[in-house]
Amino acid sequence: LGLSAYRRDWDWARAGWFRIAVAFWLWLVVTAALSEWPAAALRDALTWIRFPVFAAALSVWLSRSDIRRQWMLGVCVFGTLVLIGVLFIERAANPEAVRLWGTWSQGSKAGWYMLGIGTPVAMWALQQLHAQPASWAWSAGLALAVVVATIATGEVFVSLLLIFGLGVFVLLAGLLSRRSIALVAVTLAVGVGVLQSNLALWDRFTTQAATRLPWLPSSDYYPGWSGALSVALGNPVTGVGTNQFKPYCESRRAQGQDELGALDRCLDHPHQLYLQVFAEAGLPGLILFVALAAALVMPWTRAYPKAQSPRALEAAGLAIGVM
Repeated sequence: LGLSAYRRDWDWARAGWFRIAVAFWLWLVVTAALSEWPAAALRDALTWIRFPVFAAALSVWLSRSDIRRQWMLGVCVFGTLVLIGVLFIERAANPEAVRLWGTWSQGSKAGWYMLGIGTPVAMWALQQLHAQPASWAWSAGLALAVVVATIATGEVFVSLLLIFGLGVFVLLAGLLSRRSIALVAVTLAVGVGVLQSNLALWDRFTTQAATRLPWLPSSDYYPGWSGALSVALGNPVTGVGTNQFKPYCESRRAQGQDELGALDRCLDHPHQLYLQVFAEAGLPGLILFVALAAALVMPWTRAYPKAQSPRALEAAGLAIGVM
């Protein structure tokens, strides 16, 4: 912000997606002020603007220098390789574990870090595999290692998100070829082999895939989804305030109200971002949030006909990120 003020360069702030983000932020502030817990809601609503500012800053920082982009990619690749190494060491030391934690002990789930850091790395490796066939040994190996390490963490939903996202990326970016199909086949075979080498891990994946995906009524997360929908329908205009889903639930339970239906305990959040926005910012907030997602992707769709071009790859990656 200081650099933009010094240079009088505010072009990034005039982008359509950023203007929608500001409108969404202002709506969050309004709904927080109207919440039953305005102090707590305003604390979270006022600071939400940091997310689009960080996104814009990163975009500006990377778009104006090839060297910066190369450094960013290098850091992501290095970090991913370190994490993969740590996960495989952890798996070797505890082969019967059903979940891996990486360098964070049991304070966090390594699978989510593999998804966040590993996805752009695997996308880059797939692009290199297509653009430079001679690089198949390391590019295919890197993409394979990212997927297998993510599966090895024991995080079912994360693994499905990664595999689905990379599949959509290959299709959108025009990277479908015999090499990529062969890599998919090998990855699936190795992934299944990793799972079957650990019966506890195999049981975890098969059981959770059948019963615990968030949209299944048998899932632990489904009550949060249905509860958020109930809250949203009960407060359709302004919602209950930013990050106030749990306080709202607790207050209604204390009053003996069953507005949240099947939700037998109050979750910190609904575990579904769009439903959370609907519940906490009402229908206007949800419309603005969806418009923000659409505004991020739509300007790039003109690049799709030029498959494999840098802009097409950026567009495909951005689409995956928004989804």
